[in-house]
Amino acid sequence: MIRPDKMTVKTQEALAAAHELSVQAGNPAVEPEHLLLALLDQEGGLVTALLRKIGASIPIIHSTAEAAMKKLPQASGATAQVYISSALNRLLSAGQKEAD
Repeated sequence: MIRPDKMTVKTQEALAAAHELSVQAGNPAVEPEHLLLALLDQEGGLVTALLRKIGASIPIIHSTAEAAMKKLPQASGATAQVYISSALNRLLSAGQKEAD
C-alpha cells in the first residue's frame, strides 16, 4: 500500500502532476509513463539531474514517454474517475520497500 506520509514533497508533487497529465490526456489510469513525464518536467527535482549525470538524453526519454502515453487507453466522458494503475502501484510499492 502506498503511504503518502512516507513520500517526499517532491514525490507528492510529481504524483499530483502525473494525475493531472492523466486527466488532460483522457487516460482513466495514472500510469508509470505519466509519472516519468512529471518527474522529467519537475523543477528542482533530482531525476533529470541524475539522468544527465549518467549521460542519458532527456529529450529522447521525454519524447519516448510521450509517445508511450499517447498509446494508453482513453476514457470518454468528463466524469471518468482517474485511478492509479496496478503497474504504477507496483512501482511505488517497490520504491517504498526499497526505501524502508
